Amino acid sequence: MKKALLFCTFLLFCYLVDNAQCNFSTPTITGNLCSGSTLTATPVSGIQKLEWKLNGTTVSTVNATTTYNSSATTVAGGNGSGAAANQLNYPSGVYVDGVGNIYVCDGGNYRIQKWAPSATSGTTVAGGNGSGYLPNQFNDPSGVSLDAAGNIYVSDANNNRIQKWDVGANTGYTVAGGVFGSAANQLINPMGVGVDASGSVFICDQMNFRVQKWASSATSGTTVAGGNGQGTASNQLSMPWGLYVDGSSNVYVCDNGDYRIQKWIPGATSGITVAGGFGMGSSSTQLMDPTGVCVDGAGYVYVCDNGNYRVQKFAPSSIVGTTVAGGNGLGSASNQLDFQFGICLDGSGNIYVCDGGNHRIQKWAVNSTIVNTLSNAVTGTYTITATDFRGCSVTSAPVIISPQQTVTISNNGSNVLSCTASFTSYQWYFNGTSITGATNQNYTAAQNGSYYLIATNATGCSTQSNTLSVTEGINDVINNSISLSPNPTKGIITIKGINQPTVAVYNIMGQKVVASQGSNDVNLALLPAGMYMVQVFNKDMELVKIEKVVKE
Repeated sequence: MKKALLFCTFLLFCYLVDNAQCNFSTPTITGNLCSGSTLTATPVSGIQKLEWKLNGTTVSTVNATTTYNSSATTVAGGNGSGAAANQLNYPSGVYVDGVGNIYVCDGGNYRIQKWAPSATSGTTVAGGNGSGYLPNQFNDPSGVSLDAAGNIYVSDANNNRIQKWDVGANTGYTVAGGVFGSAANQLINPMGVGVDASGSVFICDQMNFRVQKWASSATSGTTVAGGNGQGTASNQLSMPWGLYVDGSSNVYVCDNGDYRIQKWIPGATSGITVAGGFGMGSSSTQLMDPTGVCVDGAGYVYVCDNGNYRVQKFAPSSIVGTTVAGGNGLGSASNQLDFQFGICLDGSGNIYVCDGGNHRIQKWAVNSTIVNTLSNAVTGTYTITATDFRGCSVTSAPVIISPQQTVTISNNGSNVLSCTASFTSYQWYFNGTSITGATNQNYTAAQNGSYYLIATNATGCSTQSNTLSVTEGINDVINNSISLSPNPTKGIITIKGINQPTVAVYNIMGQKVVASQGSNDVNLALLPAGMYMVQVFNKDMELVKIEKVVKE
């Protein structure tokens, strides 16, 4: 008899399909929306996978790089075996919802405990009325799952049934099984439960060596894995101790007796080994008494390798696992485990292990980074889909990448700079710094230096123009005998040194705001305070003076 079977009263589940709502922000795509530019997706905290699509076709998929802390923190229990609110007694399963509440299948206390994030004790949300067969009791609860509405499903192993507890209910009701046997409406020692988005219940029917799927409100189940007797063939299972169902309805079965994890594609008549399967052992390709499985959003498989007191992580299509939790022998230290009876991930990728022998739930924190940029975007419509570690996905709004457009600016000879084409928005720059308020198609240069324009079209494509150097005329005295005063002014400026000038006054956005002819007095009283460019022309309409004037 294997060591874990000594705890047959407190058997386990290997985990479930996740129905929690996505608990992260929808990403947005930012950047210069012109072809050849670099696009950036934000935010990406807690994201495992980014999938860029161009016109609906995937062009890039990026997975996060992850490492895990070498030791864990206790997030539930850890105060010895007992029935107090801050204790657990051989917990046999764990589920973490989208907001971080931890649901513990507290097997030895015949109850489900809910621990809020950072709580020091739990509250009973199902059972807790002693061992029995009544609707409000359990007899060897071995697994817990939640649906999208927050209703609780419990594998009640020794009562050969799945009990559903509606949110806030004081009692449960049977939604699968309830009778010992191997018929389609019967179960024997169910060891794990999961619920998909449609409300179908998946059950690890251990002693019938099969996984049963019960559609919502069904009176019997259909076999989706195993069901061909106990054995090692690809269409068989041996002592299955739980399951995980991903968003594509692939069923991952913890095939304990065969020391492997089997993946069953919907409709398949046999399974595919995705972890273990090389006999009992402790090498990186082997498992010993596996008792829990879950799969992240990128297809990595996590296994409670109970006999080796570790959690192994297997990349898709890899036969070699890496230790991401435990692996330091049997014990109660923060880096050790003692009969782990289930595993799950939260959306950020932190690992939660049901450390049954230590009467606690351990959390191994993840450290993850992901590249969130796409270089050299081409013309077309882009979206990005972000997937968290539980497989929950959201897709950004589309952005249109336009062809690069040529933007040309010119100087009309009077230092009025203008753009040759029409755009949705404009921003003028002086010596590399944006000019406040200079957002029109034209701009009157206010001082000597380098000018360029960034123009943006209706699809958000921003293009930088050529650079013009203004080196003369600004504040240069073309005719030393001509002067403007007072400067600053509250209203009237007087032009001296010329008779009957023609005068044009421009604001900083290049708009002509005052024009006069034949008068040496120019009235700026109606203009708002600010800086203006005054151009003075002689009778032959030759520019003879440009000067900045400040209106107070």
